[in-house]
Amino acid sequence: MPAAPAPAPTPRGTPPATPRRPVRPVRPVRPVRPVHPVHPVREKAFLYVIVRNLGFGGGTNSSGPHMLLIGHKQRNDRCQWGVPGGFKDGTDPHSMYTAVREFLEEMGINSRPSPRDVANAMRKMVSHGNLATVVPTNRAGFSAYGAVFDTALEFERTMGLTNM
Repeated sequence: MPAAPAPAPTPRGTPPATPRRPVRPVRPVRPVRPVHPVHPVREKAFLYVIVRNLGFGGGTNSSGPHMLLIGHKQRNDRCQWGVPGGFKDGTDPHSMYTAVREFLEEMGINSRPSPRDVANAMRKMVSHGNLATVVPTNRAGFSAYGAVFDTALEFERTMGLTNM
């Protein structure tokens, strides 16, 4: 059997072809800390109802824009004023739907509006007023919409809040 060829001599001062790395001791693996689950953002949508004028005659026809506020009764029997709105339900297809559904519930128009009720209300707001996005849904899950009507009376008639 022939002998294996001898390695070629290396000139003085040149490193060998494959340098050797020092062997490091193996460190024990630390357990990974559990990562807290990221809680999904719960979307909230609000509907700002604006009337250009009160529209009941006299000086109210040029009284300037007004915003609808509703009173929310708190646990301490105090009232906190705000705009209609709330959290998105699992059945809400989009945030504008949420805003209009919450509006119908909080205004007492319909305590449990069906999808048809919400769609009809949205259609009324678009045809008689102007339903538009004010704040698109942001990272905090907040979105806002505006419904603008010429007069408060037009708003009340459109939404079926008065017999006048």
